[in-house]
Amino acid sequence: MLPFFSVIHVLLSAALVGLILMHSGRDAGMGGMGFTPQSAGGTHIVERNLTRLTILVAVLFFTNTIVLFRLLQQRHVDCRPMQLAGLHHVTCVCSDAQRTLDFYRDRLGLTLVKKTVNFDDPHSYHLYFGDELGRPGTLITFFEWPRAEAGRLGRGTLASIGFETPAVEEESELEDPDGLKLRLVPGPALRLHDVSVIGNPDLYAGLFSETAPLQFAEPREDAALIGAGTTHHVAWRAADEAAQEAWLERLTELGLRPTPIQDRKYFRSIYFRMPDGVLIEIATDGPGFLVDEPEESLGEGLSLPPWLEPERTTLERELTPIA
Repeated sequence: MLPFFSVIHVLLSAALVGLILMHSGRDAGMGGMGFTPQSAGGTHIVERNLTRLTILVAVLFFTNTIVLFRLLQQRHVDCRPMQLAGLHHVTCVCSDAQRTLDFYRDRLGLTLVKKTVNFDDPHSYHLYFGDELGRPGTLITFFEWPRAEAGRLGRGTLASIGFETPAVEEESELEDPDGLKLRLVPGPALRLHDVSVIGNPDLYAGLFSETAPLQFAEPREDAALIGAGTTHHVAWRAADEAAQEAWLERLTELGLRPTPIQDRKYFRSIYFRMPDGVLIEIATDGPGFLVDEPEESLGEGLSLPPWLEPERTTLERELTPIA
């Protein structure tokens, strides 16, 4: 609606200026513009109705101005640029779901908050680990690719992922069973601390807040091979669907070719790829992981979206059980 009323505003402005000029020409006794000179006793129909037409256009102009103002208020237009500032989750690749569960649950103390499948490849697991409720900003997730070769770090992925945890007193590094590099940082609770991107910092300026939990590793010319032990994509937070739609519009204007909004059941997502190859997701905070399981049994059963429920029997037979 906003673009439509903006165009109408321009057209009404031009019409109003033209009518004012016509008034000026008539008052000065000038000919042209459809008028007969006053000295000749002109009574052209346009002369007779010019005042009425001008009043009508002026009323439409001011009415349209009020509508535009209200539309801008509804969209909470802000002079500050939109920037990504908070992590939602990081999605990685593992080769063995049970081994990954044992490490992140038993070694790092994370909670398996959702056991589901990759919605784009439902014959493989997608595991979500986070705090007890799977709050945005605490989540690390894994696609299980048991038959894929090991990944290779390079341009277009992450060098490491930082996690805050009360279990350490000083920063330390470790690798998960597939070689994914983690940095543990002292903190009051388990949550994502930052991500270290193998990419070009100049490409991220303006799109990401200067205070975003984002740092850059040494650049590499060779492209990453996404596989076990590497990051698949990084998701950043959008408060709600309205904010996400605003991002969709802005990314399209920037030529970053975002996907349409995807229903991920627990949140809504759009994806785009940075020019250096890093895959970025923008995910809404809600509706969250309690939409299909109560808090006391989060992550215990295989959760499926409605469109995959007809395949439950087949999927449960194909997926290796984990506990």
